Amino acid sequence: MFHGTLALLERSLRVDARSWQSHLVRFGLMFGIYLCLVFAVAMSWRVGAPGLQFFSASLYLNIVFLTLLGIGLFSTTITEEKEEDTLGLMLMAGISPLGLLAGKLAGRLLQALLLIAVQYPFTLLAITMGGVTSAQIQAAYIGLACYTLMLAGLGLLCSTLAPRSRTAGTWMVIALMAYGLIPYFCGYLGGLLTPYSTADRYLQWIASMSLFRQAGAILATGFGESPWNSQVTSNLLLGALCCGLAWCSFGTALREPVTEVTTRGGLSRNRSGLSSTFSPGRTWNNPFVWKDFYFISGGLSRLLIRMVLYPALFGVAWIMSITWSAVPLDVYQVFLLWALLWEMSLLTATAIQAEVRGQTIASLVMLPGSVVYFSYSKLLGALAGTIPGLTCLFIACLFDVRGVYDFLRHEGDAIVSLLLLIPHYTAVYALFVRWGAVPLGFGTMVATYFLVVLAFQSGIVSPAGVHAVTVVMLMICVACHVFVVSSIPRLAAR
Repeated sequence: MFHGTLALLERSLRVDARSWQSHLVRFGLMFGIYLCLVFAVAMSWRVGAPGLQFFSASLYLNIVFLTLLGIGLFSTTITEEKEEDTLGLMLMAGISPLGLLAGKLAGRLLQALLLIAVQYPFTLLAITMGGVTSAQIQAAYIGLACYTLMLAGLGLLCSTLAPRSRTAGTWMVIALMAYGLIPYFCGYLGGLLTPYSTADRYLQWIASMSLFRQAGAILATGFGESPWNSQVTSNLLLGALCCGLAWCSFGTALREPVTEVTTRGGLSRNRSGLSSTFSPGRTWNNPFVWKDFYFISGGLSRLLIRMVLYPALFGVAWIMSITWSAVPLDVYQVFLLWALLWEMSLLTATAIQAEVRGQTIASLVMLPGSVVYFSYSKLLGALAGTIPGLTCLFIACLFDVRGVYDFLRHEGDAIVSLLLLIPHYTAVYALFVRWGAVPLGFGTMVATYFLVVLAFQSGIVSPAGVHAVTVVMLMICVACHVFVVSSIPRLAAR
């Protein structure tokens, strides 16, 4: 078992050391921390504790980065072998299920933990800048390490149970949303109960499990708690539990060893009865739109599911608006916007990566018609699955026309244009990476946001030039379109 585990670990480390994408991601994180430092220095004349500003920005940057990294890296631990149809070969080579899980996970986990460890000496600079103690830094990095272990276990479980990477990533996003929202809601309910009662203690313990809440306590002035708190303990236990469940349920991963390229998703193959309504049927006049609508976005069946889920999201927004003391319609619009961005990015990346992994780009280029025609036809078919979400967002905006107008008039157009960068960045990354294009797109958008904020805080851009940011963001979107279309013939020529 150990020989196979060590072989998988060695291969993972070698591939990572020779991959320029991995080094680019590390450089992006270091560049983000450098931006946090520049931002703290630029704000030092306004605030009295620039070290706290630097440490706060770097901590939240690490939380966002590790979350995106966990979705893109850990959720593909086993599904990448399923999609390449090599999982059975590994078992035939004598590697036990436990050894396979440990070998596949260890290399990725080691890479993520090294990213945290390499930052620790650099972050100690915040102590000399003022406003931060060494106890806060220790508690933050121990919490980040345990959060990473929890992400690794959760990603391993989702990757073991899911048939493909796209499904595993979606399950992990839902689980992380529950990880962030449930403790927050429990903390709110605990505040309504009698202090120190039995129910209050249980609810407060659940509330303290989330690193998102614990980060605020760590950054508070006068923090003196032990770094080994309930968040650390619960995350370790949750990660170990997920790893154990992945090991116990590993047999289900071999029941249907289908690949991503040949799968028809959840589409019905029957041509008679009620189920024939959801089958692809005959090809449309535009075969590219037909193919991606049914095989990427899921067809009519997934469209109906989205028509139920998006309106049901209003119930979640209404519950969260109670805890946040906000207007339910405003919270619903925010939830819809982020859900649409995630779905648009995921569908765009899947549409591109399906052709890259299937090695069919050369065949598409040889077909009659231009590259622009089949590229945007595929994009139209894939993004047709977002019609229910766009409809719900449009209806929600109609009920709050005045609020939407005020939002767009006061810097809202710059925020929307900045968020539109996410699917465009994702499309660019999908041409070059096999997995993780969506988290990379979100991460690059966060880095762009830091650059914009730094430009305003340092005086490079005046507050009156906020609408110029919209123009720049839209120009970047256009550049992404041009880059993707021009890169497809070069990929076909390889």
